[in-house]
Amino acid sequence: MAPFAAARRDSGNSSVTGNNHALGLALPSCIIIAAIAIDTLSAWFIDVIEGPLVAAPGFIMFVATTITMFAASQYLLLGAVRKITRGIRSRVLFLGTIYKVVVAAQPVMAGIIAVIILEMVFLNEYHLAWIVAVNILASGLAAVILGVQAYRFLSWFVGSRDRRKDFVILLYGIAPALSALAIGVNTFTHSSIMLQDKPALIEPTQQIVFHSVNSTTHGLVGVLFIVAYAIPLLASFVALMIGSALHLRYYSKIGKTRYWTIVCLPAVLFFGALVPTLAAYPSGSFNLYAEELVAFRVVVIAGAFASFGVIAYSYITMSRMAQQEVANNPVRDYLLVAAFGIVMLSISDMPPVYHATYPPFGLPAHSLMVITSLISTMSFYSSAISVSEDVRLRRSIRAFARESHLLGKIGTVRIDQELQSRVLTIAKEQSKVVEEVGVSLSMTEEDVKKYLDEVVTELRKNMAGGEDNKRPSRP
Repeated sequence: MAPFAAARRDSGNSSVTGNNHALGLALPSCIIIAAIAIDTLSAWFIDVIEGPLVAAPGFIMFVATTITMFAASQYLLLGAVRKITRGIRSRVLFLGTIYKVVVAAQPVMAGIIAVIILEMVFLNEYHLAWIVAVNILASGLAAVILGVQAYRFLSWFVGSRDRRKDFVILLYGIAPALSALAIGVNTFTHSSIMLQDKPALIEPTQQIVFHSVNSTTHGLVGVLFIVAYAIPLLASFVALMIGSALHLRYYSKIGKTRYWTIVCLPAVLFFGALVPTLAAYPSGSFNLYAEELVAFRVVVIAGAFASFGVIAYSYITMSRMAQQEVANNPVRDYLLVAAFGIVMLSISDMPPVYHATYPPFGLPAHSLMVITSLISTMSFYSSAISVSEDVRLRRSIRAFARESHLLGKIGTVRIDQELQSRVLTIAKEQSKVVEEVGVSLSMTEEDVKKYLDEVVTELRKNMAGGEDNKRPSRP
């Protein structure tokens, strides 16, 4: 076996996707997404359908979705993440540290929610402090993880040679940066709102009322809720949607008008239903959570879920294209993992946990922000490294082939074999560099040979064309 092939094989065994573990994320991810969606919808509409959700059927559904989410995330999802990140965690210190913190935090949050369930069963009430604790832990850790992701993307953009072409990288750096800010502020605003509006013990007899949050009702906390939480979170959503739309446009085969209509419609619905509430600030005269305006909530949820679908589809499309370009391309798996991660993270941040209802719908989904932000960050980091190193390898191959062409060394079998051998040596060295951070190159030895043949063929055509131009034309 050629040296590069052996290195590729060894790297694959320890890298993020050496054995196609990404496919093992599909089932638990779909289960978790369904459970998170049910939990989120219940949190958004419990005031409208209070009867069944507060009674025994709602409690049973809350327990069932909670067990489903934590069982699937703790044993299936986290287990798959453990396998697909083994290589990169052992080589990249900050990712390994984040992973250990998430592994330790998940059982803690599951234990707190289990205590809430037990209190509801035996005491018919639960302590508000438990929700505050989960909110601070989940939001705080998610903000740190997303902050790391933002730092990496913005660093890559700053170091880019052509920043105009890498505008999408800037958007993908801005989105997690704004999300980190909003979710970090969330640890203070949401907790303060709950402590101000809710009693220490939450009982099923309490009337469920979704109060408006503004500067008039909550003072400084109300200002921060809008300025430092809601607006940055919406801006993050816009950056992510624009980045995904630009990516999808590159692969789209439909007309521009039709394309932008399909892509932008979900976002237009989402913001169209939110604008009246934002415009009414700080008076709070128009409250999205008012029962008589429930139709606006429906449009917001529908627009948000459809937008998340567009974002996920952009990554799935890119993963398919990566597979078409290179067989068994690890970037495909990185992007598939990113698609699942971004959808789960986006939905898990939607529940208004500060309403502190009985049962506390939205809290289990909110607690999963930690593991979903971990998945999103690791997949983005791995795909970015793999793609950037592949680009660097292709540039090295092209530069070396062009140098040999200028020296007149392309043309004989012996020289072509020597050129191929030297290029494979470059590829092997590049593979070792990438292996040090636990990520696989997308190019195998055969891919390198094929790309080299394409470059050589192109250079020969250019050389032949140049010679034809030098020949005198016939009279």
